[in-house]
Amino acid sequence: LSLRRQRQMCIRDSSPTGAAPGLVYESAAPAVATVSNVGLVTGVAEGSTSIKITSAARPSVSVTVPVTVTAP
Repeated sequence: LSLRRQRQMCIRDSSPTGAAPGLVYESAAPAVATVSNVGLVTGVAEGSTSIKITSAARPSVSVTVPVTVTAP
């Protein structure tokens, strides 16, 4: 991800529709990259962090995705 650029996280589940409603997104280091409540990640400063995506209905179900922000 480039500094000041945005990327949309796309999550699908195994339901018949493939939709993934009720997800909670959290950045481990918002000073490096922020993430909106719909999974839009924005690079804030150069560095590395991770985005944790958790099921709102089943909080024990989550995945962590590494994110590296670089200069444009």
